[in-house]
Amino acid sequence: MKTYYSIISVATKPQLNEKIHLGLLCVTPQKSYFHFSKRKFKIISKLLNPQTQKLALSALQGIHNEINHIKSDVATEGYLNYLSRYNNGLIQFSSSTKIDLMIDESMFHILFRKYIFSKEKF
Repeated sequence: MKTYYSIISVATKPQLNEKIHLGLLCVTPQKSYFHFSKRKFKIISKLLNPQTQKLALSALQGIHNEINHIKSDVATEGYLNYLSRYNNGLIQFSSSTKIDLMIDESMFHILFRKYIFSKEKF
């Protein structure tokens, strides 16, 4: 079983390499899971100008639609690695990390609360 995750961040000050983790993407052979914290985004959006806020929110919602609604098989380990290498913009993906866990909704929520935002409500 190959399960991978990638942490999605928003670059608040790219010149200082400052970023804040907002989302998590888990890829299993059966399904992909993605969620970003709207509550945390609202908090950090004060650090971004209005155009950057709209661009970041649009990108995060686009990822959400692609992964959760279309059930695309686009998200693979190779694709996650590609995203982590070639992101030089506002939304950044960490390198994919392999985990030896069976991922379902409840396990995804546990990982999200551990790595992204402990007070997230799903």
